[in-house]
Amino acid sequence: LQTVNFGTNSSLQTIGNSAFSRCTSLTTITIPEEVTSIEQFAFSNCTSLTTIVIKGQDVYNDATSTSACGFLLEYAQTVKVLTSVVNGTNTYLTSNFPNTWVEGEYTVFSQNPQS
Repeated sequence: LQTVNFGTNSSLQTIGNSAFSRCTSLTTITIPEEVTSIEQFAFSNCTSLTTIVIKGQDVYNDATSTSACGFLLEYAQTVKVLTSVVNGTNTYLTSNFPNTWVEGEYTVFSQNPQS
């Protein structure tokens, strides 16, 4: 498992406890807007999960809080968030991802400079 893509008009609202735990080959995931919560340890030990796209406000709020949303951002190198979801400066993202730019409809937070 390297990439997770949820279907168009997915009705998934919760990514369950330990759902992708130890998926060490998972590199990219896009969390659809319909997902409103990510439970404990959902992404723990996903050591290759480097690119995350967040489309919804609820997951954005959870992922950037101190609880870190089931370890979603633990190994991330790049986090893309719909610009309409980003409200002001997010301390967690700006502290942990020193490079920020806009790419289409997304604000990109990255460990690496824009290429």
